[in-house]
Amino acid sequence: MNSRFPIPPGPGHTAAMEAIASPRERAFSTGEYHKLASLGVLREGDRVELLNGRIYTMTPIGSRHAECVRRLTEILIFKVAPKVRVSVQNPIRLDNHSEPEPDFALLEPKDVYFGRHPRADEVLLVIEVADTTLDFDLDVKTPLYARAGVCEVWVIALDEQRVHVYRRPEADGYAEHRVLQPGDSLEIGAFPDAGAFAVDAMLG
Repeated sequence: MNSRFPIPPGPGHTAAMEAIASPRERAFSTGEYHKLASLGVLREGDRVELLNGRIYTMTPIGSRHAECVRRLTEILIFKVAPKVRVSVQNPIRLDNHSEPEPDFALLEPKDVYFGRHPRADEVLLVIEVADTTLDFDLDVKTPLYARAGVCEVWVIALDEQRVHVYRRPEADGYAEHRVLQPGDSLEIGAFPDAGAFAVDAMLG
């Protein structure tokens, strides 16, 4: 073939070249995510989450957020322990590309968590406390919990002074979404024996 007179590329060839040349996003798996930590790329003190293959830096915890977490820790341990494990700001594994660290996860009481993080089917309730991150918690994290099959999610919106309650997970979100105000109360769907939780006590 005479290199001075190359054959013009056909439509399929052009499309293939454009696909190769176009920048593409690289999604991380949970294994790769932990490898980055073991190599020191992600340090122990870094506050990060793996969501849908992307690594997000978590915002600093403000005083209202911290106090809400402290109050809820006391309430939850009093109401559900030891029948349910109370996990505070620890990872749960949703799938091979998502490992969030919700403020709370109520877990089935098992000993296997020494060897691995809890899976979505072992989570009875996720609670996210939101002050500056409400849109992110509602629009990004909550759909991931639904897709993984987490049966119930509460998002405590401190600025709104409301609690968003999600139940009945489906592939594209939760079929049930209730918004509760001060004066309301609610129960854990998977653990009604724990009794009612006052919204006022959560909001402070």
